[in-house]
Amino acid sequence: MRILHINTHDKGGAFNVALKNHQYLKKEGFVSKILVQYKTTSDQDIEIYVYGVFERIVQKVMRFFKPSVQPHKKYNFHNLDERFTWIIVSRFQKLLGFRPDVVILYWVSGFINARAINSLSRIDNVRVFWYFMDISPFTGGCHYAWDCDGYTRLCGQCPALESRDVNDFSHRNMVFKSKNLRDAKIEILLGTEELVRLRDSSSIFSSSIFHKLAIMIDPSDYPTEQKNSLRLAKGIQAHETVVLVASSNLEEERKGTEISLWILNRAFELLSDTEREKVKVLIAGNSSLEMEGRIPFDFVNLGFLENDKELSEMYRMANVFLCSTIQDAGPMMAIESMMTGTPVISFDTGILPEIVVNGITGYLTQQRDRDAMVEALVLFIREDTLERRLQYEQNCRSLAISKFDMSTQLKKLTNIISGDKTHESLL
Repeated sequence: MRILHINTHDKGGAFNVALKNHQYLKKEGFVSKILVQYKTTSDQDIEIYVYGVFERIVQKVMRFFKPSVQPHKKYNFHNLDERFTWIIVSRFQKLLGFRPDVVILYWVSGFINARAINSLSRIDNVRVFWYFMDISPFTGGCHYAWDCDGYTRLCGQCPALESRDVNDFSHRNMVFKSKNLRDAKIEILLGTEELVRLRDSSSIFSSSIFHKLAIMIDPSDYPTEQKNSLRLAKGIQAHETVVLVASSNLEEERKGTEISLWILNRAFELLSDTEREKVKVLIAGNSSLEMEGRIPFDFVNLGFLENDKELSEMYRMANVFLCSTIQDAGPMMAIESMMTGTPVISFDTGILPEIVVNGITGYLTQQRDRDAMVEALVLFIREDTLERRLQYEQNCRSLAISKFDMSTQLKKLTNIISGDKTHESLL
């Protein structure tokens, strides 16, 4: 079986999912390649889409009609007018050197639009899957809707565009998507119950075939060993309670860094001097924010971490991951943290309600209830003992393996793309 994975970029969270799926399937003997719009690596399994003369002419002409509206950045509204994305699907085989039997789409904004997906779905004997990395396939353009539910009504009056027009770009995009996708022969892959609920209320995908498929993680990439030696290398003592605050981009509003800083300061006020002295904070992520004076506890800034090995070591140095994310389909970091045996304190967003169990794998609070997060963090610090650490480690590791283990999820994926119904019993 020949499999084609399509993603806009060859970096970022969605690409990492595509890359791991590609690598795992290739190991299983499948012919597999990745197609991207923008390539920065030398990996020969990753092909860049080379636009033909006609496509380049069309795109140059379309630029004259492109809208100049600037969406509010917190909504991650990347593609104002879906019609301006133009590729010729029939050229794929020539570019790739093979005709795929299965196509899996990931994060394809600005590269593959609804028209192209419809064309893919019409190719004989090709099954098309779309693995939703966030909610953008459901919406008129935003990747994070916040409090807006306009996607259930074909959008319009979009808050990301600060629009009061019912026929604005978000509505036009939804109409364009609906026209091309409502009856297209595609199947969608959803990694969380939250995405399943959004699919049920979607004005486009509510009747689409879907499969529940969690993200794959290789447990060997995120072991539980060597925690004390890793801590000592950073000057962290075994008795200290280490609170992790981390994100790929700490400045992105939806990641909740400002909320985490507020929680840390409020927790500091509630702890005794003795309790404060045993707390250390780990900060990690891309940011120009000045942390000095904003974190009341002693802290270590790890900066931006490049790979799975560095991330794994970061999680293992921590006793708890304070995850204040308020808009996310994951977050992936919470899953990785649990795989290393480190519990999570979080809001109930994305996949977190499915993996954070109070007192078992961390603490879960209602969305944006900062006071409850403070209470959970203070409780965790006060109950932090060697016995509790071992309990959390065993619980977190066991849950993560049961839900995200590579071998189990790979079996699900291969059953799904081969049409084997037995995967349904594994959901």
